[in-house]
Amino acid sequence: MSARRLMLVITELDFGGAEQRLVDLATHIDRSRFLPTVVALAGPPASPDDALVERLHQADVPVTFLGAGGKRTAWRTWRKLKREFQRQSVDLVQSFLFHANVATALAVPRGVPHFSGVRVADPRNTRMFVERLILRRSQRVVCVSNAVADHLLKGGFSTGQLITIPNGVDVGQLDSATPIELEELGMPPGADLVAVIGRLDPQKGTDWLIDQIPDVLRAKNTVHFAFCGRGEVEPYRAQVARLGVADHVHFLGWRNDIAAILRTSQLLLLPSRWEGMPNVVLEAMALRCPILATRAHGVLELLGPSSPQMTFSTDGTEQFHDGLTAWLGETTAELGNLLDANRQRVEMEFSLEKMVRRYEIVYEN
Repeated sequence: MSARRLMLVITELDFGGAEQRLVDLATHIDRSRFLPTVVALAGPPASPDDALVERLHQADVPVTFLGAGGKRTAWRTWRKLKREFQRQSVDLVQSFLFHANVATALAVPRGVPHFSGVRVADPRNTRMFVERLILRRSQRVVCVSNAVADHLLKGGFSTGQLITIPNGVDVGQLDSATPIELEELGMPPGADLVAVIGRLDPQKGTDWLIDQIPDVLRAKNTVHFAFCGRGEVEPYRAQVARLGVADHVHFLGWRNDIAAILRTSQLLLLPSRWEGMPNVVLEAMALRCPILATRAHGVLELLGPSSPQMTFSTDGTEQFHDGLTAWLGETTAELGNLLDANRQRVEMEFSLEKMVRRYEIVYEN
């Protein structure tokens, strides 16, 4: 049987968690059975945000950009996507993220199986209503975690439509990362580096975490926080200045060397209010970096047996400070055992190969 033509549709191809996993799928799927192409609703990203596009080009995966520019161009984008389906004559379609899911469900030709991908437990009722209404057209809704699937079930989705395929990471690629000198990050030698990886956004708990920093520094004044991610930084700079902790907070912006930063860090801190399955937790697990995270969606599924020692509730300020004090203290045999268990868990359950194979099985069926 000839290979089936698979179109992967996503909102944009800037460097992000969902975007990385789509590119991993496109570049590692079995080409003897599936011929992938990628369509992004937005225009092409500018350098250096075009690293994922370069990966696709190097793997000879065709990429098409539709040039969407917000709500005003939604109708034109839908028509372009519909024409793209006609031009490519695909056999099946996988979409990632809200806007791509909706546009694809409305544009996909009748008879072509559509698998939509929901990657975050978004609490906004309007989004849930739209997804529930439109994604009835999808063959399956692929959830990134059981927690996301439970969230959709509570929102009215049917059990039979949902399937869970967790993220996977390339452990070998992560292992090649080397630590960065603290001075390169603007920190003094001997600083205890706490990495906070993700968008600067209320969803990610950025505001809550900054409010905790004065108490952290009163307990241990060698701690420095590195915020790595896009977002509107000025409100957070103002918050940091108001609290008098600017010397210990570093807004590094978007970085393409997250694995190297995790290798340098004493701790990955994830204060998110909601998630789906945070890629950075997977990466920290693979790199044996200590983790302290809220029990946001997908986190407990990732950490498994390590969860009690590495998580706190989203309103657990006291738990947070106790956990931070413990992980920034002396290295113990218990910590080493937990980090070893995290690494083994990634290799056994959350490898890139397993993720790709799970998608292949869904498409084959």
